[in-house]
Amino acid sequence: MQQDAPTSLHRSEIEAEAARLYLAAQTSGDWTQAFAWIERDPAHGYAFAKVEASWDLSGRLEELALDPLIADTAPRAPGDALAQARPHGEAPEPANDRSDPARRGISRRTLAAAAASGVFAVTGALGLRHWMGRTIYETAIGETRQIDLADGSHIHLNTHSRVAVSFGARYRAVDLLMGEARFDIAHDARRPFVVDAGACSFRVLGTVFNIRFGHELTELTVLSGRVAVHGAGIAPIAVSARQYAAISDSRVGVTTLGEPELAQRTAWEHGIISFDGETLEQAVSELNRYRAKPLVIGAPQIAALRIGGTVRAADSQTFVETLQTSFGIRALDGAKSVLLMPGPDFTADGTPSPSARPVTAPASPGLSSPSLTPH
Repeated sequence: MQQDAPTSLHRSEIEAEAARLYLAAQTSGDWTQAFAWIERDPAHGYAFAKVEASWDLSGRLEELALDPLIADTAPRAPGDALAQARPHGEAPEPANDRSDPARRGISRRTLAAAAASGVFAVTGALGLRHWMGRTIYETAIGETRQIDLADGSHIHLNTHSRVAVSFGARYRAVDLLMGEARFDIAHDARRPFVVDAGACSFRVLGTVFNIRFGHELTELTVLSGRVAVHGAGIAPIAVSARQYAAISDSRVGVTTLGEPELAQRTAWEHGIISFDGETLEQAVSELNRYRAKPLVIGAPQIAALRIGGTVRAADSQTFVETLQTSFGIRALDGAKSVLLMPGPDFTADGTPSPSARPVTAPASPGLSSPSLTPH
């Protein structure tokens, strides 16, 4: 027999119980009673999920509101990363009064209490989703996309990338879930802009920067302004314009980029992939980000060959053809991949025979002046 839909009063009671059980489980670490209650009725699971979501969201709001690295009204020590990032000549604002409830974030217990008092029963599922929801933007392999945000900021997504955007009255937050993006952020001293990529957080008031998120390495390139970088185990650091930061295993390495390096790291925004002495293995790894049918190096003797030149991201097949015609590399086209193998012109140590072909290939729409140098 189908159960009747719960009345508003019944929903309020269910959500109050969900909040009580959730707080008790959070405190004790014992979720047995909560899970048993959830299993008794689908409405219990729905209410419990809403309380859990509000708890997670409130924790994020508290972090954004109270973290002195991003709160423009928070007191600053001389070495504070975002204090260093303040534009020259901009006066500091009054210290944050933590005793004023309007200046504090939404507390987790306040939200839990809201659930217990039936607030979520009034807003309903769609209202809650809109209130705490995030907008997802993504690109397919080989696709790029510009996103214009409501605050005047812009996000340019590279190939096979995904972001989740969430704006509130006191915060602007983006999760870079995968891939790479350039962020052109409108200045708003009252609403810091935070980009999370894995365990790393990048926090700004208004600047232009590029983030590439990988499982082992996250890369930050700052084009203008400064970006405060921190995360679990990471000592907060400010990265300035024309600097590059590599973040891996709670370690941050920063270096200053020259004009050629800066242009190379941002060439993708113009549909170009630029190589300057990378190995063929590195070049193939980069090109595969834009290809539905990946390239596979089938022999180690060609992997260390070094490549220079530019490739149109949408025309990487021209790169493969150049490898064949100019560098003596065979390309074996399969159903799901293209296998790269050394041709007969390669010597035993993996260096190309200089008598077999020129070092510089003719320019083409997809590849401009590529060069091959023995490792």
